[in-house]
Amino acid sequence: MPSHELGQPSYDGGIMLLSQIESVMFLVVAGIFLLIALSVVVTVGKVFSPWLQAFLAGVPISVIQIVGMRLRRVDVRVVVRSLIMATQAGVPVPSIDMERAYLQGVDLEKITLALIHADREGNKVSFQELVEADLENRLHEKLGIRENGRY
Repeated sequence: MPSHELGQPSYDGGIMLLSQIESVMFLVVAGIFLLIALSVVVTVGKVFSPWLQAFLAGVPISVIQIVGMRLRRVDVRVVVRSLIMATQAGVPVPSIDMERAYLQGVDLEKITLALIHADREGNKVSFQELVEADLENRLHEKLGIRENGRY
């Protein structure tokens, strides 16, 4: 005669419930781990991708500098793209100068293209001079071109 018929409690239901709780706990822990792993992968990708781009283009910038830019809320893509343009054109600009110009609110692409144009025209002008001229709205004057001219 089974023990539960004699007034003894049955533990089969309790064991099944415990097994279900363990399964749910495992799924919750696994889900949390996957979310953490995914966020780490995304964060590393946001740092590693621009660094790899810069490295392959010959731009000297470290992962630490990129992390610092992200912490200072600098658009790393804009800075790295401008650094690559300048380096490939033969007028390298230090990354700290590029970052500082970005934080001043300067259009980095426009300034970088202006620096490349000035270099090709033989106009010896520094990146910082172009940044200052742009902040004072006299970039055209600094480059010696007409208002509707292109650089």
